[in-house]
Amino acid sequence: MLQVMLGAMLQILPVVAGANLTRPLAVATLVHVAIALGALLLAAAFRELPAARFHARRCPCR
Repeated sequence: MLQVMLGAMLQILPVVAGANLTRPLAVATLVHVAIALGALLLAAAFRELPAARFHARRCPCR
C-alpha cells in the first residue's frame, strides 16, 4: 500500500504543486528499493525475534 501511495505522490506532485523532479526514474527506483528493503528487514526481524517479546506483559505494580 505504501508503494502505491508514494507512486501516486510522485505522479501528482508535478501537476498539483508544480514540483518538477529532476530525475523521476532515479527517484522512483531509489524509493522502491528502500521500501522493499525495509519490508524485508521488518519480516526478518519478526522471524528472528523470539515470540515472547511480542506478548503483552502485566504491570508488576498491581
